Amino acid sequence: MFLGFVGRELGGIPSVDDDPAAAFGAARSVVASDLEDPQRAGATFEGFSGRSTFAEAVDRFLSGDLLIHRWDLARATGQEVELDLEEVRRQREVLDGFGDRLRGPGAFGPELQPPEDADEQTRLLAFAGRRAF
Repeated sequence: MFLGFVGRELGGIPSVDDDPAAAFGAARSVVASDLEDPQRAGATFEGFSGRSTFAEAVDRFLSGDLLIHRWDLARATGQEVELDLEEVRRQREVLDGFGDRLRGPGAFGPELQPPEDADEQTRLLAFAGRRAF
């Protein structure tokens, strides 16, 4: 499996179709191991947002994915989730830095307009095209 946004192959991990939990655990283990190795963490590549290190790309893409998809999964299973406010703010700054590159296939759809009195979590989710209101 290839993680294009972070420029790295994951190797022979289990299929997401066959066992999503095992696939996630294996992918997490590979990424964590690479982040613990200074040479692998600092390896550069040309990616979605230009030249980047593996560690920077993980922080920008995978951390944001985990935050947004945490809400997606909770919503899909009828649960409420309160995202960490500091991480919501940090990810909004990261996403703002991508500009129009965020919109389109394989990324986010159109931004939604949240209510004027929406909290920061709701505003982030609306920015990401999620109807959290």
